[in-house]
Amino acid sequence: MATADDGTDRRFIVDQIGRIYVHGPDGLDPEPFLDLTDRLVAVGQNLPNWVAYDERGLLGLAFHPEFAQNRRFYVRYSAPPDDDELDHRERLSEFTATADGTRADPESERVLLDLPWYRPLHQAGTIEFGPDGYLYAALGDGLNPFNGQDITDNFKGSILRLDVDSRTDGKPYGIPADNPLVGSEGLDEHYAWGLRNPWKMAFSGDRLIVGDVGQATWEEVNVIERGGNYGWPLKEGFTATTHRSGPATRASVSSSPTAANRSSTRCSNFRTSPRPATPSASPSSAATSTPGRSTRSGTSTSLASSHVPLPIQPGGCSSRPHRSRVAGRSGRSSSPTATRWGYRSSRSASTATRATCWGRQRRCPRGRSHSSRASSTG
Repeated sequence: MATADDGTDRRFIVDQIGRIYVHGPDGLDPEPFLDLTDRLVAVGQNLPNWVAYDERGLLGLAFHPEFAQNRRFYVRYSAPPDDDELDHRERLSEFTATADGTRADPESERVLLDLPWYRPLHQAGTIEFGPDGYLYAALGDGLNPFNGQDITDNFKGSILRLDVDSRTDGKPYGIPADNPLVGSEGLDEHYAWGLRNPWKMAFSGDRLIVGDVGQATWEEVNVIERGGNYGWPLKEGFTATTHRSGPATRASVSSSPTAANRSSTRCSNFRTSPRPATPSASPSSAATSTPGRSTRSGTSTSLASSHVPLPIQPGGCSSRPHRSRVAGRSGRSSSPTATRWGYRSSRSASTATRATCWGRQRRCPRGRSHSSRASSTG
């Protein structure tokens, strides 16, 4: 759902199958504001048998800050492939609404990005305008983990930052001059990278907050900062992964950290600014993990960040927390470093605990049932 800053009491509801509806003072308008069903892949059809849920479709909507004057808005959607080797194409497009703003003109489409996608997963899709007036776009790794560290050949596993009001070098958008890779190696559109599937993001004041779906052990909520490298696929949370090499890997991983020093370890070539001395709570016992499963006892917390902690609570049974949280920093540049929050899943077969991914039902060892606030796909 999105809103437009046009003085109207309207909420624009994005339906994955390709339609945008308007909910106004008189309820839901039965006629769609925009219908793109004829331009999307057939959502839910022709999926491989290993895909449980279709993540493709109409994925994002953002209204230009001056929508009341220019009637421009932007969408992310999954288009059919033009090559047998592709699953689909991920498209970022601009549309224009009618003069009164009541309907979109489907023939006004101007394509900004048209990206080949080889698998029907990890598209992400959220787009948001920041307080700086630039458009931020989240892209998943396309189910190829090594894309997260590839900043020279593609946009996957990254947050992009575009100027939709200008043009640069013949592109259908402009490049903000202060994007972190302008003038250096890498694609200028990148704002942050090292992400797996940043499926949702939003601005809270000046802070861009992103939910990144974990693979086996950690779910992440990240405060995105300019030039931040968030570690995937070399790290999941602050745990080193088994992804040691790959065609696009640009960093090596130090040995797996202990719970006590997890917040201070990072890929060896990440450049970060000096960390201030901050208090750290010692864990009652160390956490251990193996791919696809983790076990732990006690909760460790290490707060090594200059940021105010995000107001997120693990929930669940207060006498035995289901998840530990850590905050630390990693980053490519020496400008403000990246802040990461991770929640660890407890999947021990000896308890009744289920995977604690956002939106999945879980049961604590004392038999109480807890549910989370949002849904996520893996």
